Amino acid sequence: MNINRHEIPHVFFQFPRLMHVLWAIKFVLYPRVAVIHRQLKSCNFKGLRVLDLGSGDGQFLFPIAASGPVSMDAVDLSGSNLRFTKALIPLVNTHGLDIPSFLSQADTAHYDFIQCISTLQYLEDPDAIIKNIYRVLARDGRLLLYVPLNQFQEFFLYRWIFNRFSNYESTMQRKRIFSLGEIHQYLEIAGFKIESFTPTYGWFGRWSHELLSIGSILISQSNWLYKILGLLWVVQFLSIILTLNFLEWMFPPNARERFNGGMFVCKL
Repeated sequence: MNINRHEIPHVFFQFPRLMHVLWAIKFVLYPRVAVIHRQLKSCNFKGLRVLDLGSGDGQFLFPIAASGPVSMDAVDLSGSNLRFTKALIPLVNTHGLDIPSFLSQADTAHYDFIQCISTLQYLEDPDAIIKNIYRVLARDGRLLLYVPLNQFQEFFLYRWIFNRFSNYESTMQRKRIFSLGEIHQYLEIAGFKIESFTPTYGWFGRWSHELLSIGSILISQSNWLYKILGLLWVVQFLSIILTLNFLEWMFPPNARERFNGGMFVCKL
């Protein structure tokens, strides 16, 4: 797995508050972030043992830390992600392991809350991962699982750019695209009961995501001409992207519509 392009820049270590600005931008630009944050803010983590599988820059650990968990473990392959998360949230115990290895070593029924956010699609054996999560989750615990689903594509230019240029999914070696039925099957076979399901990226969210991704994919290329074109694209369509995200928030998708993501809250 090539993670070098997704290391946290040194400037964030020097000025950690810049990460809060970045998180705020992601909150506005990516509909899934607002949905996940709303769920986390509704929970009380006081006294709980928390595990984050694929913790990234710590964005989804920060609201948990504020409500007083007794312990927090973060698993990620990026050294800079883990160093930054530890610096920002000293309570966190960091683990630079792949997720299957970490779960295989974890004690049974050890965690009260486990979150796995936008990570499962990069792992080789999701069935085994979910079964192992079930094993390490305490009897009254909860799993918050967020996965991209379906990946309906609306805009021909986005499809062309996604297939033509390197992007986050290709760099991180996405293994599969899940359907809603597949995730239901994985969870039910493992023994989980789905407490709630929230679909994300309905019609408004998909258009917003594709318009934003066209620009961000071009910006991520090494060729400076593509970077400039991507920046111009984002500036040109930013107001439309924000409007679509507002409409997604006002009129969220339901399970009967086409959607491209979903948040599951599960119990044993």
